[in-house]
Amino acid sequence: MIRLTFALLACLLPVAATAQFTDDFADGDFTSNPAWTGDTERFAVVPFEADFVLRSDGLAESDTIALATPSTTAFGTWRFRFRFEDNLTTGKGTRVYLVANTDDLKGEVQGYYVQIGTNNSDEIRLYRQDGAATDRTELGDGLADLVTGDAGDVVVEVTRDGLGLWTVSANPDAAGPSFTATDDTYAASTHVGIWLKHTAAAGQAFFWDDIEASPSLTDTTPPRVEQVLTENPTSLLVLFSESLSAAPASGFVVDGVIVPASATIAGASDTAVRLSFAEPFPNGDYTLAVSDVADLAGNVIAPNTEVPFAVAFDAEPPVLVSANAEDPLRVDVRFSEPVAEPDAAAFEIDGGIGAPVMVEPLLGGDNRDWGLILATPLADNTAYVLTARGIEDLAGNVQPETSVAFFFGTPAVPAPGDIVVNEVMYDPPSDASDEYVELFNRTERAFDLSQFVLADATAASRIADAPTFLLPGGYAVLVRDSAAFAAAFPAVPFVEVAPWRALNNGGDEVTLLFQPTDDDAPVEIDQVPYQSSWGGMDAALERIDPEGPSTSASNFATTTDPRGGTPGAQNSTFA
Repeated sequence: MIRLTFALLACLLPVAATAQFTDDFADGDFTSNPAWTGDTERFAVVPFEADFVLRSDGLAESDTIALATPSTTAFGTWRFRFRFEDNLTTGKGTRVYLVANTDDLKGEVQGYYVQIGTNNSDEIRLYRQDGAATDRTELGDGLADLVTGDAGDVVVEVTRDGLGLWTVSANPDAAGPSFTATDDTYAASTHVGIWLKHTAAAGQAFFWDDIEASPSLTDTTPPRVEQVLTENPTSLLVLFSESLSAAPASGFVVDGVIVPASATIAGASDTAVRLSFAEPFPNGDYTLAVSDVADLAGNVIAPNTEVPFAVAFDAEPPVLVSANAEDPLRVDVRFSEPVAEPDAAAFEIDGGIGAPVMVEPLLGGDNRDWGLILATPLADNTAYVLTARGIEDLAGNVQPETSVAFFFGTPAVPAPGDIVVNEVMYDPPSDASDEYVELFNRTERAFDLSQFVLADATAASRIADAPTFLLPGGYAVLVRDSAAFAAAFPAVPFVEVAPWRALNNGGDEVTLLFQPTDDDAPVEIDQVPYQSSWGGMDAALERIDPEGPSTSASNFATTTDPRGGTPGAQNSTFA
Protein backbone atom coordinates (compact mmCIF):
# COMPACT_ATOMS: atom_id res chain seq x y z
CA MET A 1 0.00 0.00 0.00
CA ILE A 2 1.23 3.50 -0.81
CA ARG A 3 -0.03 6.07 1.66
CA LEU A 4 0.74 9.79 1.76
CA THR A 5 -0.50 11.62 4.86
CA PHE A 6 0.07 15.33 5.47
CA ALA A 7 -1.13 16.49 8.91
CA LEU A 8 -0.49 19.73 10.77
CA LEU A 9 -1.45 20.81 14.28
CA ALA A 10 -4.67 22.76 13.95
CA CYS A 11 -3.96 24.79 17.04
CA LEU A 12 -0.86 26.33 15.51
CA LEU A 13 -1.71 26.88 11.85
CA PRO A 14 -4.70 28.21 9.91
CA VAL A 15 -7.31 25.64 8.95
CA ALA A 16 -6.31 25.72 5.29
CA ALA A 17 -2.82 24.55 6.22
CA THR A 18 -4.09 21.44 8.04
CA ALA A 19 -5.70 19.82 4.99
CA GLN A 20 -4.80 16.13 4.56
CA PHE A 21 -4.73 13.84 1.60
CA THR A 22 -4.12 10.12 1.25
CA ASP A 23 -3.45 7.99 -1.80
CA ASP A 24 -3.12 4.24 -1.18
CA PHE A 25 -3.75 3.39 -4.85
CA ALA A 26 -6.41 0.88 -3.76
CA ASP A 27 -8.71 2.29 -6.44
CA GLY A 28 -6.15 1.44 -9.11
CA ASP A 29 -5.79 5.08 -10.11
CA PHE A 30 -3.19 7.75 -9.42
CA THR A 31 -4.63 10.60 -11.52
CA SER A 32 -7.18 11.75 -8.90
CA ASN A 33 -7.64 11.91 -5.13
CA PRO A 34 -4.93 13.23 -5.24
CA ALA A 35 -3.87 13.96 -8.81
CA TRP A 36 -0.32 13.04 -9.77
CA THR A 37 0.97 14.81 -12.87
CA GLY A 38 3.91 14.40 -15.18
CA ASP A 39 4.69 11.34 -17.29
CA THR A 40 1.38 9.69 -16.38
CA GLU A 41 1.51 7.38 -19.41
CA ARG A 42 4.79 5.92 -18.09
CA PHE A 43 3.42 4.72 -14.74
CA ALA A 44 0.70 2.24 -13.73
CA VAL A 45 -0.99 1.01 -10.54
CA VAL A 46 -0.80 -2.80 -10.51
CA PRO A 47 -1.67 -5.62 -8.08
CA PHE A 48 1.17 -6.80 -5.88
CA GLU A 49 1.03 -9.17 -2.90
CA ALA A 50 -2.74 -8.83 -2.46
CA ASP A 51 -2.50 -5.06 -2.62
CA PHE A 52 -1.66 -2.38 -5.17
CA VAL A 53 1.59 -0.58 -5.90
CA LEU A 54 2.79 2.13 -8.24
CA ARG A 55 4.98 0.61 -10.96
CA SER A 56 7.06 2.15 -13.70
CA ASP A 57 5.59 1.53 -17.16
CA GLY A 58 8.39 2.84 -19.33
CA LEU A 59 9.03 2.12 -22.99
CA ALA A 60 11.64 -0.30 -24.26
CA GLU A 61 14.24 2.44 -24.43
CA SER A 62 16.47 4.36 -22.07
CA ASP A 63 14.39 7.12 -20.54
CA THR A 64 13.81 9.38 -17.52
CA ILE A 65 10.26 9.64 -16.19
CA ALA A 66 8.66 11.42 -13.25
CA LEU A 67 5.43 12.10 -11.34
CA ALA A 68 4.64 14.84 -8.82
CA THR A 69 1.75 15.90 -6.59
CA PRO A 70 1.22 19.08 -4.51
CA SER A 71 2.73 19.23 -1.02
CA THR A 72 3.72 22.16 1.20
CA THR A 73 5.51 19.95 3.73
CA ALA A 74 9.11 20.97 4.35
CA PHE A 75 9.64 19.71 7.93
CA GLY A 76 8.63 16.35 9.42
CA THR A 77 8.95 12.68 8.49
CA TRP A 78 8.90 11.01 5.07
CA ARG A 79 8.77 7.24 4.61
CA PHE A 80 8.54 5.01 1.53
CA ARG A 81 9.25 1.51 0.29
CA PHE A 82 11.13 0.95 -2.96
CA ARG A 83 11.36 -2.37 -4.82
CA PHE A 84 13.59 -3.17 -7.78
CA GLU A 85 13.49 -6.20 -10.10
CA ASP A 86 16.59 -5.35 -12.08
CA ASN A 87 20.07 -4.51 -10.80
CA LEU A 88 20.74 -0.85 -10.10
CA THR A 89 23.80 -0.39 -12.25
CA THR A 90 24.67 2.85 -13.99
CA GLY A 91 21.66 4.06 -15.95
CA LYS A 92 19.02 2.82 -13.48
CA GLY A 93 17.84 4.40 -10.25
CA THR A 94 15.19 6.47 -8.54
CA ARG A 95 14.83 9.74 -6.72
CA VAL A 96 12.05 10.47 -4.27
CA TYR A 97 11.65 14.23 -4.00
CA LEU A 98 10.71 15.19 -0.45
CA VAL A 99 10.77 18.97 -0.96
CA ALA A 100 10.42 20.61 -4.39
CA ASN A 101 9.39 24.02 -5.68
CA THR A 102 7.93 22.72 -8.95
CA ASP A 103 6.02 19.79 -10.42
CA ASP A 104 8.56 19.48 -13.25
CA LEU A 105 11.06 17.17 -11.59
CA LYS A 106 13.02 16.76 -14.83
CA GLY A 107 13.57 20.50 -15.09
CA GLU A 108 15.13 22.97 -12.69
CA VAL A 109 14.24 22.16 -9.08
CA GLN A 110 15.06 23.72 -5.74
CA GLY A 111 14.62 21.20 -2.94
CA TYR A 112 15.76 17.85 -1.55
CA TYR A 113 15.56 14.23 -2.69
CA VAL A 114 16.64 10.72 -1.70
CA GLN A 115 18.48 8.90 -4.48
CA ILE A 116 18.73 5.11 -4.74
CA GLY A 117 20.91 3.59 -7.39
CA THR A 118 21.93 5.36 -10.62
CA ASN A 119 25.68 6.08 -10.56
CA ASN A 120 26.10 4.50 -7.12
CA SER A 121 24.34 1.20 -7.58
CA ASP A 122 24.34 0.06 -3.96
CA GLU A 123 23.93 3.37 -2.15
CA ILE A 124 21.15 5.50 -0.69
CA ARG A 125 22.00 9.19 -0.69
CA LEU A 126 20.43 12.53 0.26
CA TYR A 127 20.86 15.51 -2.07
CA ARG A 128 19.97 19.18 -2.19
CA GLN A 129 19.22 20.40 -5.72
CA ASP A 130 19.75 24.09 -6.57
CA GLY A 131 18.32 24.33 -10.08
CA ALA A 132 19.61 22.13 -12.91
CA ALA A 133 19.99 18.40 -12.28
CA THR A 134 23.77 18.77 -12.20
CA ASP A 135 23.62 21.63 -9.71
CA ARG A 136 23.33 19.51 -6.60
CA THR A 137 25.09 18.90 -3.29
CA GLU A 138 25.29 15.59 -1.46
CA LEU A 139 24.30 15.84 2.21
CA GLY A 140 25.84 13.41 4.69
CA ASP A 141 27.73 10.19 3.97
CA GLY A 142 25.02 7.99 2.47
CA LEU A 143 24.27 4.29 3.06
CA ALA A 144 25.99 1.55 1.05
CA ASP A 145 25.41 -2.15 0.29
CA LEU A 146 21.62 -2.04 0.75
CA VAL A 147 20.25 -2.38 -2.78
CA THR A 148 22.63 -4.89 -4.34
CA GLY A 149 21.77 -7.81 -6.60
CA ASP A 150 19.14 -8.23 -9.30
CA ALA A 151 16.10 -7.77 -7.03
CA GLY A 152 15.22 -6.49 -3.60
CA ASP A 153 13.48 -3.78 -1.66
CA VAL A 154 14.22 -1.26 1.03
CA VAL A 155 12.22 0.97 3.34
CA VAL A 156 13.59 4.48 3.74
CA GLU A 157 12.63 6.96 6.44
CA VAL A 158 13.76 10.59 6.46
CA THR A 159 13.19 13.18 9.19
CA ARG A 160 13.97 16.88 9.27
CA ASP A 161 13.64 19.10 12.31
CA GLY A 162 13.21 22.86 12.50
CA LEU A 163 16.96 23.44 12.81
CA GLY A 164 17.70 21.71 9.51
CA LEU A 165 18.94 18.39 10.96
CA TRP A 166 18.20 15.55 8.53
CA THR A 167 18.24 11.86 9.49
CA VAL A 168 18.06 9.17 6.80
CA SER A 169 17.42 5.58 7.92
CA ALA A 170 17.18 2.33 5.95
CA ASN A 171 14.79 -0.40 7.16
CA PRO A 172 14.12 1.51 10.41
CA ASP A 173 11.74 -1.17 11.77
CA ALA A 174 14.66 -3.59 11.78
CA ALA A 175 17.03 -1.05 13.35
CA GLY A 176 18.86 -0.61 10.06
CA PRO A 177 21.71 1.85 9.45
CA SER A 178 21.26 5.62 9.29
CA PHE A 179 23.17 8.85 8.72
CA THR A 180 22.60 12.52 9.48
CA ALA A 181 23.19 15.81 7.68
CA THR A 182 22.46 19.47 8.31
CA ASP A 183 21.02 21.89 5.75
CA ASP A 184 18.38 24.62 6.02
CA THR A 185 18.63 26.17 2.54
CA TYR A 186 15.00 25.55 1.55
CA ALA A 187 12.20 25.95 4.07
CA ALA A 188 9.19 25.75 1.74
CA SER A 189 7.78 23.19 -0.68
CA THR A 190 5.10 22.97 -3.33
CA HIS A 191 5.44 19.33 -4.45
CA VAL A 192 6.67 15.83 -3.65
CA GLY A 193 7.39 13.34 -6.39
CA ILE A 194 9.04 10.31 -7.92
CA TRP A 195 11.77 10.35 -10.58
CA LEU A 196 13.16 7.29 -12.38
CA LYS A 197 15.97 6.68 -14.82
CA HIS A 198 15.74 3.29 -16.57
CA THR A 199 17.30 1.37 -19.44
CA ALA A 200 15.51 -0.20 -22.40
CA ALA A 201 15.18 -3.56 -20.64
CA ALA A 202 14.07 -2.21 -17.26
CA GLY A 203 11.16 0.11 -17.99
CA GLN A 204 8.74 -1.93 -15.83
CA ALA A 205 11.12 -3.13 -13.13
CA PHE A 206 10.60 -0.58 -10.33
CA PHE A 207 7.92 -0.13 -7.65
CA TRP A 208 7.04 2.39 -4.93
CA ASP A 209 4.89 1.54 -1.93
CA ASP A 210 3.99 2.52 1.65
CA ILE A 211 4.90 6.18 1.29
CA GLU A 212 4.04 8.41 4.21
CA ALA A 213 4.71 12.07 4.81
CA SER A 214 3.95 13.59 8.20
CA PRO A 215 4.60 17.32 8.54
CA SER A 216 5.64 18.69 11.89
CA LEU A 217 5.73 22.14 13.40
CA THR A 218 9.26 22.01 14.69
CA ASP A 219 10.18 24.96 12.47
CA THR A 220 12.02 27.47 14.65
CA THR A 221 13.87 29.20 11.83
CA PRO A 222 12.64 32.70 10.92
CA PRO A 223 12.09 33.53 7.24
CA ARG A 224 14.93 35.03 5.20
CA VAL A 225 14.82 37.46 2.30
CA GLU A 226 16.15 35.60 -0.72
CA GLN A 227 15.89 38.34 -3.37
CA VAL A 228 14.30 41.71 -4.17
CA LEU A 229 13.03 42.04 -7.75
CA THR A 230 11.97 45.32 -9.38
CA GLU A 231 8.81 44.53 -11.34
CA ASN A 232 8.36 48.14 -12.48
CA PRO A 233 9.37 51.58 -11.14
CA THR A 234 6.55 51.51 -8.52
CA SER A 235 6.49 47.81 -7.57
CA LEU A 236 8.93 45.47 -5.80
CA LEU A 237 8.61 41.70 -5.38
CA VAL A 238 10.35 40.46 -2.21
CA LEU A 239 11.09 36.71 -2.28
CA PHE A 240 11.36 34.85 1.06
CA SER A 241 12.79 31.47 2.03
CA GLU A 242 9.42 30.07 3.17
CA SER A 243 5.68 30.67 3.26
CA LEU A 244 4.51 33.69 5.23
CA SER A 245 1.52 34.38 7.46
CA ALA A 246 2.05 38.11 8.02
CA ALA A 247 3.77 40.90 6.06
CA PRO A 248 2.44 44.38 6.96
CA ALA A 249 3.31 47.37 4.77
CA SER A 250 4.83 49.08 7.82
CA GLY A 251 7.38 46.26 8.00
CA PHE A 252 9.09 47.44 4.80
CA VAL A 253 11.09 50.68 4.50
CA VAL A 254 13.31 51.77 1.59
CA ASP A 255 16.37 53.86 2.46
CA GLY A 256 14.96 54.52 5.91
CA VAL A 257 12.08 56.76 4.79
CA ILE A 258 10.01 55.30 1.93
CA VAL A 259 7.12 53.07 3.09
CA PRO A 260 5.03 51.19 0.50
CA ALA A 261 1.39 52.08 -0.02
CA SER A 262 0.52 48.39 0.24
CA ALA A 263 2.11 44.97 0.87
CA THR A 264 0.40 41.83 -0.46
CA ILE A 265 1.50 38.24 0.08
CA ALA A 266 1.73 36.78 -3.42
CA GLY A 267 2.50 33.52 -5.19
CA ALA A 268 0.99 30.06 -4.99
CA SER A 269 3.19 29.10 -2.04
CA ASP A 270 2.90 32.48 -0.22
CA THR A 271 6.67 32.98 -0.32
CA ALA A 272 6.65 36.43 -1.95
CA VAL A 273 5.41 39.88 -0.99
CA ARG A 274 4.48 42.49 -3.60
CA LEU A 275 5.16 46.07 -2.47
CA SER A 276 3.43 48.95 -4.26
CA PHE A 277 4.68 52.53 -3.94
CA ALA A 278 2.98 55.83 -4.65
CA GLU A 279 5.96 57.30 -6.52
CA PRO A 280 8.30 55.60 -9.01
CA PHE A 281 11.93 54.91 -8.10
CA PRO A 282 14.57 56.58 -10.29
CA ASN A 283 17.25 54.23 -11.54
CA GLY A 284 19.83 53.66 -8.80
CA ASP A 285 20.88 51.59 -5.78
CA TYR A 286 18.64 51.23 -2.71
CA THR A 287 18.35 49.34 0.59
CA LEU A 288 15.16 47.63 1.81
CA ALA A 289 14.76 47.14 5.57
CA VAL A 290 12.35 44.35 6.56
CA SER A 291 10.65 43.82 9.97
CA ASP A 292 7.52 42.13 11.39
CA VAL A 293 7.38 39.42 8.69
CA ALA A 294 6.35 36.01 10.10
CA ASP A 295 6.30 32.47 8.69
CA LEU A 296 3.47 29.98 9.19
CA ALA A 297 5.01 28.75 12.46
CA GLY A 298 5.07 32.28 13.88
CA ASN A 299 8.81 32.84 13.54
CA VAL A 300 9.48 36.55 12.91
CA ILE A 301 12.30 37.84 10.74
CA ALA A 302 15.13 39.65 12.53
CA PRO A 303 14.19 43.35 12.92
CA ASN A 304 15.48 45.75 10.27
CA THR A 305 16.95 43.02 8.09
CA GLU A 306 18.60 45.01 5.29
CA VAL A 307 18.76 43.87 1.67
CA PRO A 308 20.29 45.92 -1.17
CA PHE A 309 18.54 46.14 -4.53
CA ALA A 310 18.93 48.13 -7.72
CA VAL A 311 16.43 49.83 -10.02
CA ALA A 312 17.61 49.83 -13.63
CA PHE A 313 14.75 50.16 -16.05
CA ASP A 314 15.28 50.83 -19.74
CA ALA A 315 14.83 54.54 -20.40
CA GLU A 316 16.70 54.69 -23.72
CA PRO A 317 14.83 54.64 -27.06
CA PRO A 318 15.86 52.08 -29.68
CA VAL A 319 18.30 53.07 -32.42
CA LEU A 320 18.00 52.12 -36.09
CA VAL A 321 21.50 50.71 -36.51
CA SER A 322 21.67 49.57 -40.13
CA ALA A 323 19.86 48.56 -43.29
CA ASN A 324 21.02 46.29 -46.07
CA ALA A 325 19.51 44.77 -49.21
CA GLU A 326 20.49 41.57 -50.97
CA ASP A 327 17.20 41.29 -52.88
CA PRO A 328 15.53 44.09 -54.90
CA LEU A 329 12.24 43.53 -53.04
CA ARG A 330 13.56 43.20 -49.53
CA VAL A 331 15.52 45.37 -47.09
CA ASP A 332 16.69 43.97 -43.75
CA VAL A 333 16.98 46.42 -40.85
CA ARG A 334 18.56 46.09 -37.41
CA PHE A 335 17.79 48.00 -34.21
CA SER A 336 20.03 48.39 -31.18
CA GLU A 337 17.60 46.39 -29.00
CA PRO A 338 14.44 44.29 -29.38
CA VAL A 339 11.46 46.35 -30.53
CA ALA A 340 7.71 45.84 -30.61
CA GLU A 341 6.40 44.72 -34.00
CA PRO A 342 6.56 47.87 -36.16
CA ASP A 343 3.94 49.01 -38.63
CA ALA A 344 4.96 49.12 -42.30
CA ALA A 345 3.98 52.80 -42.38
CA ALA A 346 6.76 53.53 -39.86
CA PHE A 347 9.36 53.09 -42.65
CA GLU A 348 10.00 55.05 -45.83
CA ILE A 349 12.67 54.62 -48.51
CA ASP A 350 13.60 57.50 -50.82
CA GLY A 351 14.10 57.25 -54.57
CA GLY A 352 10.42 56.50 -55.25
CA ILE A 353 10.38 53.25 -53.22
CA GLY A 354 8.16 54.50 -50.38
CA ALA A 355 6.85 52.39 -47.50
CA PRO A 356 7.12 48.59 -47.46
CA VAL A 357 3.98 46.50 -47.85
CA MET A 358 4.88 44.18 -44.97
CA VAL A 359 7.27 43.89 -42.02
CA GLU A 360 8.35 40.48 -40.71
CA PRO A 361 10.77 39.41 -37.94
CA LEU A 362 13.97 37.72 -39.07
CA LEU A 363 14.64 34.23 -37.76
CA GLY A 364 16.98 34.37 -34.78
CA GLY A 365 16.89 38.15 -34.66
CA ASP A 366 15.44 38.41 -31.14
CA ASN A 367 13.10 41.17 -32.41
CA ARG A 368 16.10 43.35 -33.24
CA ASP A 369 16.15 42.31 -36.92
CA TRP A 370 13.21 42.84 -39.28
CA GLY A 371 12.65 42.35 -43.00
CA LEU A 372 10.88 45.01 -45.05
CA ILE A 373 9.00 43.59 -48.06
CA LEU A 374 8.80 46.14 -50.89
CA ALA A 375 6.25 46.71 -53.64
CA THR A 376 8.69 48.60 -55.89
CA PRO A 377 12.05 46.94 -56.62
CA LEU A 378 15.35 48.62 -55.80
CA ALA A 379 17.52 49.77 -58.71
CA ASP A 380 20.87 48.04 -59.11
CA ASN A 381 24.01 49.79 -57.87
CA THR A 382 22.04 52.55 -56.21
CA ALA A 383 22.27 54.18 -52.79
CA TYR A 384 19.10 54.79 -50.78
CA VAL A 385 18.09 56.40 -47.49
CA LEU A 386 15.71 54.56 -45.16
CA THR A 387 13.81 56.64 -42.60
CA ALA A 388 12.09 55.10 -39.56
CA ARG A 389 9.86 56.88 -37.07
CA GLY A 390 7.82 55.98 -33.98
CA ILE A 391 9.37 52.55 -33.35
CA GLU A 392 8.94 51.39 -29.73
CA ASP A 393 11.20 49.12 -27.72
CA LEU A 394 9.73 46.53 -25.35
CA ALA A 395 9.77 49.09 -22.50
CA GLY A 396 7.68 51.57 -24.52
CA ASN A 397 10.52 54.00 -25.33
CA VAL A 398 9.90 55.61 -28.73
CA GLN A 399 12.65 56.04 -31.30
CA PRO A 400 12.96 59.53 -32.75
CA GLU A 401 12.88 59.84 -36.52
CA THR A 402 16.15 58.33 -37.76
CA SER A 403 17.62 57.76 -41.22
CA VAL A 404 20.30 55.36 -42.40
CA ALA A 405 21.79 54.96 -45.85
CA PHE A 406 22.14 51.62 -47.62
CA PHE A 407 23.28 50.38 -51.01
CA PHE A 408 21.85 47.78 -53.35
CA GLY A 409 24.25 46.30 -55.84
CA THR A 410 27.72 44.85 -56.17
CA PRO A 411 30.26 46.23 -53.70
CA ALA A 412 33.48 47.77 -55.00
CA VAL A 413 36.97 46.41 -54.39
CA PRO A 414 38.93 48.98 -52.38
CA ALA A 415 42.44 50.26 -52.95
CA PRO A 416 44.68 51.25 -50.03
CA GLY A 417 43.51 54.56 -48.64
CA ASP A 418 39.97 54.38 -50.07
CA ILE A 419 38.68 53.95 -46.50
CA VAL A 420 40.55 55.50 -43.58
CA VAL A 421 40.47 55.09 -39.82
CA ASN A 422 38.99 58.49 -39.00
CA GLU A 423 38.45 58.40 -35.22
CA VAL A 424 39.54 56.09 -32.38
CA MET A 425 38.08 55.99 -28.86
CA TYR A 426 40.78 53.91 -27.18
CA ASP A 427 40.59 55.52 -23.69
CA PRO A 428 36.91 56.21 -22.87
CA PRO A 429 36.36 58.69 -20.02
CA SER A 430 34.26 56.27 -17.95
CA ASP A 431 33.82 52.68 -19.14
CA ALA A 432 36.14 50.62 -21.36
CA SER A 433 33.01 49.22 -23.03
CA ASP A 434 32.64 52.59 -24.84
CA GLU A 435 35.62 51.90 -27.14
CA TYR A 436 34.93 52.48 -30.84
CA VAL A 437 36.63 53.00 -34.21
CA GLU A 438 35.13 55.22 -36.94
CA LEU A 439 35.81 54.58 -40.64
CA PHE A 440 35.37 57.17 -43.43
CA ASN A 441 34.82 56.33 -47.12
CA ARG A 442 36.82 58.84 -49.16
CA THR A 443 35.54 57.56 -52.53
CA GLU A 444 32.42 57.69 -54.71
CA ARG A 445 31.99 53.91 -54.47
CA ALA A 446 30.19 51.68 -51.95
CA PHE A 447 31.95 48.95 -49.99
CA ASP A 448 30.63 45.92 -48.10
CA LEU A 449 32.00 45.89 -44.55
CA SER A 450 31.42 42.14 -44.23
CA GLN A 451 34.43 41.81 -46.57
CA PHE A 452 36.69 43.71 -44.15
CA VAL A 453 38.59 42.83 -40.99
CA LEU A 454 39.47 45.13 -38.07
CA ALA A 455 42.76 44.34 -36.33
CA ASP A 456 45.08 45.65 -33.67
CA ALA A 457 48.70 44.72 -33.05
CA THR A 458 47.82 41.22 -31.81
CA ALA A 459 44.58 39.91 -33.34
CA ALA A 460 41.79 40.54 -35.84
CA SER A 461 37.98 40.22 -36.14
CA ARG A 462 35.66 40.30 -39.14
CA ILE A 463 33.60 43.49 -39.00
CA ALA A 464 30.18 42.10 -39.99
CA ASP A 465 28.67 38.68 -40.63
CA ALA A 466 26.11 39.97 -43.18
CA PRO A 467 26.33 42.52 -46.02
CA THR A 468 26.71 45.99 -44.46
CA PHE A 469 27.44 48.79 -46.91
CA LEU A 470 29.62 51.83 -46.37
CA LEU A 471 28.35 54.40 -48.86
CA PRO A 472 30.33 57.08 -50.72
CA GLY A 473 31.42 59.79 -48.31
CA GLY A 474 29.86 57.82 -45.45
CA TYR A 475 30.93 56.90 -41.94
CA ALA A 476 30.84 53.50 -40.20
CA VAL A 477 31.17 53.35 -36.41
CA LEU A 478 32.55 50.02 -35.16
CA VAL A 479 31.79 49.50 -31.46
CA ARG A 480 32.81 47.18 -28.66
CA ASP A 481 29.47 47.15 -26.78
CA SER A 482 26.20 48.18 -28.42
CA ALA A 483 24.36 49.03 -25.20
CA ALA A 484 27.20 51.16 -23.83
CA PHE A 485 27.64 52.99 -27.13
CA ALA A 486 23.91 53.64 -27.60
CA ALA A 487 23.73 55.11 -24.10
CA ALA A 488 26.75 57.37 -24.70
CA PHE A 489 25.78 58.44 -28.25
CA PRO A 490 22.01 58.04 -28.74
CA ALA A 491 20.64 57.79 -32.30
CA VAL A 492 24.10 57.19 -33.87
CA PRO A 493 24.08 54.08 -36.13
CA PHE A 494 26.83 51.57 -35.43
CA VAL A 495 28.15 48.08 -36.17
CA GLU A 496 29.00 45.89 -33.17
CA VAL A 497 32.20 43.89 -33.78
CA ALA A 498 32.61 40.61 -31.93
CA PRO A 499 34.99 39.61 -30.60
CA TRP A 500 36.35 43.09 -29.98
CA ARG A 501 40.11 43.44 -29.64
CA ALA A 502 40.66 45.82 -26.69
CA LEU A 503 42.68 48.91 -27.65
CA ASN A 504 45.73 49.66 -25.54
CA ASN A 505 45.84 53.07 -23.84
CA GLY A 506 49.59 53.35 -24.21
CA GLY A 507 49.51 52.80 -27.96
CA ASP A 508 48.31 50.27 -30.54
CA GLU A 509 47.90 49.68 -34.29
CA VAL A 510 44.34 50.04 -35.60
CA THR A 511 44.37 48.29 -38.96
CA LEU A 512 41.66 47.93 -41.63
CA LEU A 513 42.13 44.89 -43.87
CA PHE A 514 40.23 43.88 -47.02
CA GLN A 515 39.66 40.10 -46.90
CA PRO A 516 36.43 38.99 -48.69
CA THR A 517 36.74 35.41 -47.37
CA ASP A 518 38.87 33.73 -44.75
CA ASP A 519 40.75 31.98 -47.56
CA ASP A 520 41.77 35.26 -49.21
CA ALA A 521 45.04 36.98 -48.38
CA PRO A 522 44.33 40.18 -46.41
CA VAL A 523 45.13 43.53 -48.03
CA GLU A 524 45.90 46.49 -45.79
CA ILE A 525 43.63 49.44 -46.58
CA ASP A 526 44.65 51.73 -43.71
CA GLN A 527 46.57 51.62 -40.44
CA VAL A 528 46.81 54.15 -37.60
CA PRO A 529 49.72 53.28 -35.24
CA TYR A 530 48.66 55.73 -32.52
CA GLN A 531 50.54 56.56 -29.33
CA SER A 532 49.12 58.17 -26.20
CA SER A 533 51.28 61.21 -26.99
CA TRP A 534 49.10 61.81 -30.10
CA GLY A 535 46.11 62.65 -27.86
CA GLY A 536 42.91 60.81 -27.12
CA MET A 537 43.24 60.42 -23.35
CA ASP A 538 39.74 60.30 -21.78
CA ALA A 539 38.25 61.32 -25.16
CA ALA A 540 38.32 60.31 -28.83
CA LEU A 541 41.43 60.67 -31.00
CA GLU A 542 40.31 62.36 -34.27
CA ARG A 543 41.94 62.51 -37.70
CA ILE A 544 42.34 66.15 -38.71
CA ASP A 545 42.53 65.73 -42.51
CA PRO A 546 40.99 62.58 -44.09
CA GLU A 547 43.37 63.10 -47.04
CA GLY A 548 46.38 63.40 -44.73
CA PRO A 549 48.77 60.68 -43.53
CA SER A 550 47.66 57.90 -41.15
CA THR A 551 51.05 57.51 -39.53
CA SER A 552 51.79 61.08 -38.47
CA ALA A 553 50.92 62.45 -35.03
CA SER A 554 50.47 65.90 -36.61
CA ASN A 555 47.32 64.67 -38.39
CA PHE A 556 45.58 63.60 -35.15
CA ALA A 557 44.24 65.45 -32.10
CA THR A 558 41.94 65.01 -29.13
CA THR A 559 38.32 65.85 -29.92
CA THR A 560 36.94 69.18 -28.77
CA ASP A 561 33.34 67.95 -28.81
CA PRO A 562 31.80 68.10 -25.28
CA ARG A 563 30.36 64.59 -25.76
CA GLY A 564 33.90 63.22 -25.91
CA GLY A 565 33.72 62.23 -29.58
CA THR A 566 31.99 62.74 -32.93
CA PRO A 567 31.15 59.20 -34.13
CA GLY A 568 29.18 59.14 -37.38
CA ALA A 569 29.83 62.82 -38.17
CA GLN A 570 32.59 65.17 -39.32
CA ASN A 571 35.36 65.44 -36.73
CA SER A 572 35.49 68.47 -34.46
CA THR A 573 39.17 68.90 -35.41
CA PHE A 574 38.54 68.62 -39.19
CA ALA A 575 40.72 70.89 -41.30
